[in-house]
Amino acid sequence: MLVQALPQDSKLSYAGVTQTSFGGPGSNVGLKINLNDVARAFFDVGKLSKILDEVGQFVEDRAKSGAPFRTGELRDSIGHQTTGMKVTIFAKADHAAPVEFGHVTKSGSFVAARPYMQPALEDGFPLLQTKIVRHAESVLAGRGGG
Repeated sequence: MLVQALPQDSKLSYAGVTQTSFGGPGSNVGLKINLNDVARAFFDVGKLSKILDEVGQFVEDRAKSGAPFRTGELRDSIGHQTTGMKVTIFAKADHAAPVEFGHVTKSGSFVAARPYMQPALEDGFPLLQTKIVRHAESVLAGRGGG
């Protein structure tokens, strides 16, 4: 709960939001909000980077399990890298894009796409959303976004 009623002499404080009384006994209760503290709590780069890395690993694992397997080169080239507030999921094999999107052979025939990265990314979005929501709920509950 973001705001709750408290006895006159108690205080509630979390993520830059402090409930406090103004003046002496019998005075009104108000909120003091420091948006800088709220923003720091929500946008803790370390915690959000950890969330991105967890989702990146999930997507990497899904892509590897969905990649067509002949020699293992494609599967083994799939990875992810997290830097700050950015995660990149990649496949380095030369045939990664032709397998994902389909291609025309030298003889002119078409080889259909066998997507492995797009389905993995689609599976990762709900996980990312869930983790971000849990982080926000944790910040609002005063647990620091753990």
